[in-house]
Amino acid sequence: MFEYWQWPNEQSRRLLDVMRGRRGSHAYLITGAEGVGKRTAARLYAGALLCSAEETLRPCGMCGECLRLYGGTHPDAHVIAPGDNRSNTISIDTVREAAAALASRSFEGGVKVAMILSAGRMEDRAQNTLLKTLEEPPGDCVFFLTAECASELLPTIRSRCAWLPLPALPVEQAERVLVSYGLSAHDAREAASFSHGAVGAALRYPDEIRPLRQQIDRILGMLRYADDAQQCAAEMAAIADSGPDQNRVKRISLLFDILEHTVSSDIGKAPELLDAAGGDSDSMNEKLRRASVRTRLAMLDAAVDARRRVSMHMSLAATIEMMLLNWMRGNP
Repeated sequence: MFEYWQWPNEQSRRLLDVMRGRRGSHAYLITGAEGVGKRTAARLYAGALLCSAEETLRPCGMCGECLRLYGGTHPDAHVIAPGDNRSNTISIDTVREAAAALASRSFEGGVKVAMILSAGRMEDRAQNTLLKTLEEPPGDCVFFLTAECASELLPTIRSRCAWLPLPALPVEQAERVLVSYGLSAHDAREAASFSHGAVGAALRYPDEIRPLRQQIDRILGMLRYADDAQQCAAEMAAIADSGPDQNRVKRISLLFDILEHTVSSDIGKAPELLDAAGGDSDSMNEKLRRASVRTRLAMLDAAVDARRRVSMHMSLAATIEMMLLNWMRGNP
């Protein structure tokens, strides 16, 4: 079931032995960047608690308990995640319903598991409701909370959880894992580099991220003069504004991830990014290829500043236009 899982550190490996032996804390907070494996880790540990195989084999991935857990039908496994509402949050009603279910007796007569995914998206009232449950937890229940940063949660919640930070894998190791998932060596190298070793994010690269990266590269290929900046910025903003509203923040973040990676990576090692520019010596892509390290750092600073401005609810198109103008001034 988890044949491709790669332990990011010794702490995460030791915790599995704790779960296999039905020992440990009643609550865990698993943190790390997007795509490092927080959800995978939570399901792995939940499987170790619920699995009916002998201790050293848990989770086996083949027993009835494992199959129901991974199929989303285990009666003693409760998954709480952001809903489809516009704000993409976890509501107080969702947490209340879960708390009531966890307070009842186990269906299987063993442990109950609650996985709260993207726990930082709980509304304040929802976090306070969860706190009450963590303060007086059912004796047969173990909680797994995931978040990108521990600071997303109330200090009182953090203090009641054992903390497990998950780092990304070294890029070279991530490449090998991606090849084992079926990616070509070229795709694995490109995806691992873009995701900085976060395997979950890297797996999205060929089908989701690379097409978007090619769109952005095409737009940069159009950028030759200051008068082009407004149109290029409008096209980038249109990409971010396409799709469901609740995913807009994630699309904007990915847009800036690509822009920052474009100016900070060695573009000379990615000739397919230059091909889209058609060899135009005046295009931004060609200028990037010839840019000095100092220039690239200045452009990266401009991209980071633009990301910050957008997070403060400034106009996306206007902010990108200002960034592109700064990029043009910073190039030879």
